[in-house]
Amino acid sequence: MHNHRFACSLLLLIGLSFGTLGCGSRYPISNYGLSEGSSARVSPDAVSAFRNMCDETNRKSMKVGSLSNRTANKLSSLVWIPEESFVHSTPVLDWMEEWLKKGNKTLIYVGRDYSPTADYWDFAGAELQSQETSKSTVVGALENKAFEELRLDSLQSGQRDRIALPWALLENEAGVFETVEQLEGPWASDLQEHKHRIRVRSFFRDWSLVDSEKVAKQLDWQSEVSDSSKPGQSSFPKQWTTEDTNNLEIAKKVKENDLDAEVLLASKSNKPLITVLSKEEWQGSQVILLANSCFISNYSMTHHGNRIIAHKLIADLPQGKVGFLTLARDPRVSAGDDEEEQRGFEMLTEWPLNVISFHAFFLGMIVLASLFPILGRPKKLPELSTQNFAQHVVALGALLFRSSDRFYALTTIADYFRVVRKDPNSPWAKYEETVHQQPSSPFQSEPSPPQSLDSQRDA
Repeated sequence: MHNHRFACSLLLLIGLSFGTLGCGSRYPISNYGLSEGSSARVSPDAVSAFRNMCDETNRKSMKVGSLSNRTANKLSSLVWIPEESFVHSTPVLDWMEEWLKKGNKTLIYVGRDYSPTADYWDFAGAELQSQETSKSTVVGALENKAFEELRLDSLQSGQRDRIALPWALLENEAGVFETVEQLEGPWASDLQEHKHRIRVRSFFRDWSLVDSEKVAKQLDWQSEVSDSSKPGQSSFPKQWTTEDTNNLEIAKKVKENDLDAEVLLASKSNKPLITVLSKEEWQGSQVILLANSCFISNYSMTHHGNRIIAHKLIADLPQGKVGFLTLARDPRVSAGDDEEEQRGFEMLTEWPLNVISFHAFFLGMIVLASLFPILGRPKKLPELSTQNFAQHVVALGALLFRSSDRFYALTTIADYFRVVRKDPNSPWAKYEETVHQQPSSPFQSEPSPPQSLDSQRDA
């Protein structure tokens, strides 16, 4: 079942490169060390496949963004994948040390000097050339490979040649990668008949195999004072950074560590690939050093030998929750007990408030949408026109009605017909000439006909 799943993942990655390299709009993007989400599932240098393997062995996983007492109590294992720098601050290293002292913990520390995305484009370019596809498609794959290699080299060029860690000395070597074919160590026998993809350049060396005093002197180059009186020597001192101070302090304290190291897997050229460290003070905890991410990345999981290594790593993890820590810089360390860590808005991220706040948010959005159903920009209502003559007539009629003077109202209407309408022949305009009219006749649409002289005599 696992082999079929990983084979499908490989075909998906290859098919994606075949179908989309030509258009240049979509292709696998580097998301180094990412362990969750859709971006992690399609990234060659993510570790979502390794995380899924942990979940399948009944070891629940979680993403770690900061270090606190609550995090220490939750985790039994921690996969730490530094994205840029290997020089860590003292609070972070102290937290790791105290966490390991709790007993039965495992820390997997992964080196950075490897780009699975560049390795993927190298493989994709070779496959495209063998299938005689268009030249532009092959060139696109090679360009992506060169870009990823250039980004990795620029990242490594900013590191020191030697970096001191509490658990080992990082040898930052320059040059080309070594493709490891022959392996040595206790795990080498399980990989002899299986195809694997292991490439290494930098590696971690056990402190017991190096002279810590010599390393400390090499790192303490700040004490070298230039003599401006000698010709050919620069009068400018070397740059001294906070990271160099941390390196020197770690190198001077190495003698107090008393670490027991065992190299589980090494190359034929005696480069340690996987090293496990233990310490009596840790009470059964261990630190596993991986030379780089070629053992747990998504692209590496497409090789059967690498999957065997991943399964052996997971088998050494204690039962419990596995955390994945991937950040460009050191994580934030929260000091204090659990109650102090839950103050403020952090309480909304804990059970059961995290579920309540989630539903309350959507309920509030529905209430706001029902109270203020405005879609788009609000518009002004049309204002009442002041040029409507009908309104003028209504207002004038209301004023005449309030005067209670019938003669004045009829006179005003007659003046209107004679002056405004220019209609002196209208019955309304001849009101003064009309004698003994009915009281309601001026307000009718058709005026009453005048009475005859005979009827007037009879009256």
